[in-house]
Amino acid sequence: MITCNPQEVSTVNITSLSPGDLFAYSGSDGKLMAMVVENDGEGWFLSWLRLTGPHAFAMDCMDGRGAMGRGFDVFRIPLKLRDLRLQIEPSRISPTAEHTVGSLLVDEHPRIVTAFRSHDGDGLDADLWMVSLHDLSRDRPSSGYACDEWRLIHVPDGLQPEVIAESSGHRDQKC
Repeated sequence: MITCNPQEVSTVNITSLSPGDLFAYSGSDGKLMAMVVENDGEGWFLSWLRLTGPHAFAMDCMDGRGAMGRGFDVFRIPLKLRDLRLQIEPSRISPTAEHTVGSLLVDEHPRIVTAFRSHDGDGLDADLWMVSLHDLSRDRPSSGYACDEWRLIHVPDGLQPEVIAESSGHRDQKC
């Protein structure tokens, strides 16, 4: 359950969203919540990070070509990345050289380890990236401290915290 102002709830075309915007989608890939990482706006190229659903913590990208090029309508969740807080399980923090999709890697700031979805099947490409929760930049995985049990939560004024995304450390996609 996500608490938000009813005047801010709407459906929009995905191409109108900005980096850091959250949205929910229900379609051929199942139901998911995601965060826009990049939207260049010109002839457009859009990428987003799946936070929930069957391919959680996978990146999806689309451009202005083909059937996906027209975009599609999504449920805009009126929260921004800056409105969310990170909960980390301290007992699950350790130095790492091996990266797992969905783990949180912390060097100068926290990053979610992700992979691009393979569009020729249901798997993930072995090519891993990290998406920064600080500025949404993308980098290759590096050494640092990792935590495989964490939550991204929303803390509305006067209400209980609400989980937006979480990793329980049970993912098996490694590189």
